[in-house]
Amino acid sequence: MKRKRIIMFTRFPEAGKCKTRLIPILGAEGAADLQRRMTARTIGIAKEYTKIESDCDFEIRFHGGSEQLMAEAFGEAYYQPQPEGNLGRRMLQALDNAFLEGFHSVMIIGSDCPDIAAEILGKAFNYLEQHDLVIGPALDGGYYLIGMKQPVCGIFPENMPWGTALVCKKTLQIAKKLNLSVSLLPKLADVDLPQDIIRYTPLLREIKQPPISIVIPTLNEASLLLPTIEASQTNNIEIIVADGGSTDGTRELASKAGAKVIQCPRGRGKQLNAGARHASGKFIIFLHADTLLPEGFVSEVITTLAKPGTVAGAFRLSITGKNWALGIVSFFANLRSVLFQLPYGDQAIFIQKDQFGRVGGFPDIPIMEDYALILCLKKLGRIALSPKAVKTSGRRWDKLGYLRTLLINQAMIIGYHVGVPIEKLARFYLQHRYHPKGKIIA
Repeated sequence: MKRKRIIMFTRFPEAGKCKTRLIPILGAEGAADLQRRMTARTIGIAKEYTKIESDCDFEIRFHGGSEQLMAEAFGEAYYQPQPEGNLGRRMLQALDNAFLEGFHSVMIIGSDCPDIAAEILGKAFNYLEQHDLVIGPALDGGYYLIGMKQPVCGIFPENMPWGTALVCKKTLQIAKKLNLSVSLLPKLADVDLPQDIIRYTPLLREIKQPPISIVIPTLNEASLLLPTIEASQTNNIEIIVADGGSTDGTRELASKAGAKVIQCPRGRGKQLNAGARHASGKFIIFLHADTLLPEGFVSEVITTLAKPGTVAGAFRLSITGKNWALGIVSFFANLRSVLFQLPYGDQAIFIQKDQFGRVGGFPDIPIMEDYALILCLKKLGRIALSPKAVKTSGRRWDKLGYLRTLLINQAMIIGYHVGVPIEKLARFYLQHRYHPKGKIIA
């Protein structure tokens, strides 16, 4: 007779019915595929432990699907459907059944903790030899493992706030009131929310569809583009360079650096829209060729856009250059972005691809396409500003002059709002892109 049992709680990986909070980034099929992968991995770890520890039994309690479907998906095992009721009732029944069958130590684990390992399972059973309760706390406030060596009445009360950050804390409080000795395992992370995926590089590699596509419009940007691409390269991120007819080797450089290169008609709005049409990610970052994304930008984009009511976002602005006044420019740009939700294109605007398509993309105008897009998006919801900052080149400010550049920018905004025809504004901007000595400024 075996003395120990591991019970895994999981869901059958049916599209649209599991990992629903991940659907915005992975899609229904992708979320189900991730559920399948994580379940298979956890089953493998539990079976690995039972091979090492022959005194341990393994049971899978599933929700959705059927025993046959579970067996087809994950192979031979002892499957039991979860009963009705909240999570506490379901876990209590599974534990009670195990103790009635004669097991002396019983643990319940989830299927969505990528860091769980056979060593942790072994440590948990060792702790149970000296303590009444063992808990593996999760970073989100729940737990990925709970084990005991006898039934504990009241450990899962009806008012337990399952699915919140209070679960582990309340369980520990209940254990204290019941005079139970508790041992804690290392704190690990579950994968329930979009930002949780970012913690695990292997999971990103397994996801077939890239979560983010980065679109960079270019026109003779060979001298600045490579650092921008390198700062954007991370696991399973798609980089698209939408080139408007460069003659300086920009396309060749981008392709060699690993970006997908497309040729399209000249014009930043046209190029950005063309890049978006080729994007396969759930989210798109529109990035200027002279702008470097911050570390951790993937998580920042996903967590920002996951907030209710947020339709788009951008990063704070940091301008690199020789002029001390650029710090003042950055300050007021960030203040404008917070107070009025009006980030500009050099702040790397990001948005869900579906949302971008619903507003029709960037307007087909020769200039101020980023400003016009943001004004349109503001009607639909919040434009969020990330606390992280992009680093954009101050080349134009350095060469053209701080005051001159500031006046040109303000004149463009004022002209746009008083109804000056956009073609006239474009001619004005092109005329004043020239340095007083005659050199054009990008």
